[in-house]
Amino acid sequence: MRKVALGFSLLLILSLIPVAVQAEDVNDECNATCYSYSSCDQACEFCDSFNPQTNNCEHWVYSTCGEGTYGNCGGCGIADTWEVDQEISRTRVGGYFCGVEYYWYGVHNDSVFIHNTKHMRHIVYGHRVCNGVSSTVVVSSYDYNDTCYEFVYPDCCDWIHDVNCGAPPWDGYDSFDSYMECH
Repeated sequence: MRKVALGFSLLLILSLIPVAVQAEDVNDECNATCYSYSSCDQACEFCDSFNPQTNNCEHWVYSTCGEGTYGNCGGCGIADTWEVDQEISRTRVGGYFCGVEYYWYGVHNDSVFIHNTKHMRHIVYGHRVCNGVSSTVVVSSYDYNDTCYEFVYPDCCDWIHDVNCGAPPWDGYDSFDSYMECH
């Protein structure tokens, strides 16, 4: 008799498991909209009565993120991020040169430039949300060096032989892509 009762109890418990799993499959608004960093008093709805035969929720209940997600709220988290490259300092390297700046459409412009080394910082910012309140924070950052070419004069004329030339004395040629010009 005990074995039959125990077996029946076990069968009854196992038959309830699929219903509980199906109820979790319902698109509960609280589970969809409440995050670990949401305010616990944020309003939402959850399914109070799920019908496994129709695979639908028969009754929705107004609640809060604190009640509807059993406390999965009120903490802190990064909601979204974005990246920025920031110039920290710039140092001129060498003298003036005649630069051939190439554009994507094939045209180039000969002008006087000077080579620069830039100290850069790559920063990842994020919105840190704690209990529904957002603030901007630095998630990560690192420094690196880069190169750019600073525009000096629009023509590579020879100031010694051309009295109307306003270019500074330049020494040699170099070429670079237009995106490498200093801004």
